[in-house]
Amino acid sequence: YYQGLTFSNPKNYRSFLFLYRDWKIKSLDYESEKAYYNERIKSYNDASSSEQITMESGIEVAQRTLYEKEHAFLKTDSELNALMRYG
Repeated sequence: YYQGLTFSNPKNYRSFLFLYRDWKIKSLDYESEKAYYNERIKSYNDASSSEQITMESGIEVAQRTLYEKEHAFLKTDSELNALMRYG
C-alpha cells in the first residue's frame, strides 16, 4: 500500500509546492527571530536597571517583529494544512 499526499488536480499540487517552500522559509525566519528575541531578553534580564531602560525600546521592536513573523508563519501554515487536507 502507498501512503502520501494526493491532490485533486495539478494546480493544487503546484500550489502545494509553492506553499511548502514558503512555509519552510517562514519557519526558518520565525525560528531565527525567536532566537534573537530570546537573546535580547536574556541580555535584558542580566543588565542593570539603567541599562534595562535603554534596552526597552529595542526589546519592543524585537517583540513586534517576532509577532509579525509568527503571524506570517501561522497564516502560511494554516493555508498549507488546508490544502493538504482538502487539496
